[in-house]
Amino acid sequence: MKRYFCLTLALCLFFLLFSFHSGGQNATIKGFVYENKTGEPVIFTNVYLFKTNIGATTDINGFFLITKIPPGTYDLMVTYLAMIP
Repeated sequence: MKRYFCLTLALCLFFLLFSFHSGGQNATIKGFVYENKTGEPVIFTNVYLFKTNIGATTDINGFFLITKIPPGTYDLMVTYLAMIP
């Protein structure tokens, strides 16, 4: 079942880094995704720019890295597939 996480945005924004390169004016976003209630990293979840095909998957530490983002305004989305017992 697809489930959209409502994670602590402050944590994500804290670790969010935009770095612009002078050549192509592309950006990079990197950060961590944590479970709101437990504070544990969310592993192998999808982080992407809404209504685009630009995104990445978190690793075992909840870290993600999205590169080569063209200039613009985007909504950052986090989705997770989970089995509910």
